[in-house]
Amino acid sequence: MYPELFVIRHGETHWNREQRLQGHKNSSLTDLGRDQALQQGRILQNLDMKAREDIPCFCSPLDRAQETAWLAMEAISKPFQTDDRLKEIALGDWEGCKYSEVHSATDRNADNYMDRVDWFSAPGGESYEAAVDRAKAFLETLSGPTIIVTHGVFSAVLRGVWLGLPRRDALALSKAQGCIFHLKGGRETILQQ
Repeated sequence: MYPELFVIRHGETHWNREQRLQGHKNSSLTDLGRDQALQQGRILQNLDMKAREDIPCFCSPLDRAQETAWLAMEAISKPFQTDDRLKEIALGDWEGCKYSEVHSATDRNADNYMDRVDWFSAPGGESYEAAVDRAKAFLETLSGPTIIVTHGVFSAVLRGVWLGLPRRDALALSKAQGCIFHLKGGRETILQQ
């Protein structure tokens, strides 16, 4: 059993707004994305995380995640350290492409592109198994409750591993921004302000 987690997806980026795949490429946060990170900080404040000095924060080294971490952790005066294992999945040739360029929009709701792409079929991209191995390697290093700032798809993989879900169910997990995914006692709760 893995320890309690507080998982944060980075705030909205310009490429999120453009429905463009990011992977390891960077796009800066929008004003909404910065507001979402500040909201995540307020959620952590309400959980009295400032008083819990024993809870570390780990963050993806990609700019959008670090900017989110700076804003959210400032609310609880907590430093963070980066860990390469928390990067978004590599999307190979798809990085920088629009969702519509990699997936047919026929009879699809454009707002749901993120849940309709087969992330692990990108030419030159990362396999699901490699992402799971990365998530397990990270989780096995944790000794207690932890705050994690990461990305949409990798967050779903990580939380799926924590919850013991098969691939399909893991990738169906919420990829919402501006909230915190709290994993404790074998279940996930989405914390919102």
